[in-house]
Amino acid sequence: MSSDEEPRTFHKQEAPSLAGTSDTKEKTKRTKKPLSKKKLEQHKVDHENRGIVYMSSIPPFMKANKIRTLLTQHGAEILRIYLAPEDALAAKRRKEKGGKRGKKFVEGWIEFADKKVAKRTARALNGQHIGGKHFSKHHYDLWTLKYLKGFIWDHLTEEMAYQNAVRQHKLDAELRTAR
Repeated sequence: MSSDEEPRTFHKQEAPSLAGTSDTKEKTKRTKKPLSKKKLEQHKVDHENRGIVYMSSIPPFMKANKIRTLLTQHGAEILRIYLAPEDALAAKRRKEKGGKRGKKFVEGWIEFADKKVAKRTARALNGQHIGGKHFSKHHYDLWTLKYLKGFIWDHLTEEMAYQNAVRQHKLDAELRTAR
């Protein structure tokens, strides 16, 4: 192309069609291929090798991102974190009495990619100062970690689902008696 020629721009009507693409064709659904036996075995091994650590008390107003940041400094690969929020009634009382308005968590579960790392981290950090910079609001708080042997993430999700079902059942029963 010489310098005095302008690059050609196409409008929607005159744009050259690309092979295999058409506005009139319907998009085909992609189906997921089933895992091969080798990949399935690898997935099972990876899943069995995960470790869960229970955090019995969460420092005030510490969030999951802060926990992830602090634990990855110790060489841990963290997959999932679940922090249980404080009871709604307790939060309401705290806020009415002039407490902070932020979300506070009571306990938490942390899933590590490797159970050996989870055990080592729980043993090493339990009872130690969280640390960080001297003026950090969590500097003087202590880690309260316990490795849960034989516990898998599915146990936690099943328990939460069960509690939700029980709560829903109680609400339904109350509504039936109120009618």
